[in-house]
Amino acid sequence: MAQFHSLTVKHIKQLTPSSVAITFEIPKDLLQTFDFIPGQYITIKKEIKGKELRRAYSISSSPKRDSITIGVKKVDKGGFSDFANTNLAVGDALEVMPPEGRFVFNPTANPKKIVAFAAGSGITPIISIAKSVLKSNPRNKFVLVYGNKSTKETMFYTDLMKFELEY
Repeated sequence: MAQFHSLTVKHIKQLTPSSVAITFEIPKDLLQTFDFIPGQYITIKKEIKGKELRRAYSISSSPKRDSITIGVKKVDKGGFSDFANTNLAVGDALEVMPPEGRFVFNPTANPKKIVAFAAGSGITPIISIAKSVLKSNPRNKFVLVYGNKSTKETMFYTDLMKFELEY
């Protein structure tokens, strides 16, 4: 059974009025443990108001880095999501389980055309997959159909616009 590891919050970026991107620093001795395939998620354990909460969040960063980024959208009575959007600070440590999940993209030498559909915070695993698809082969194509309430509430909007310009 996988175990939790203490990871330090390296950066917090406000994505929308109700969501943040949280970047965890991965210590050198845990780089292999936290190696991941685009599309996987991590589970976070945090005690809030005397109750242990465990929440899974998709990884939105690219693999092969010394950090992992997730997007957390605040939901009513969300427990951890409320805490992450209002009280979490750079330097805080959280208990994090190594990456898991089978909703993944494995790059190949052959050109691929990938089509993805997402809505709202469902973009979080897709952003990691898109980065991998676009960077793994210059002939790859990535088509995204993405719905949201408004541009203001679009998580990773800046990243998506950069992808459009670059690719």
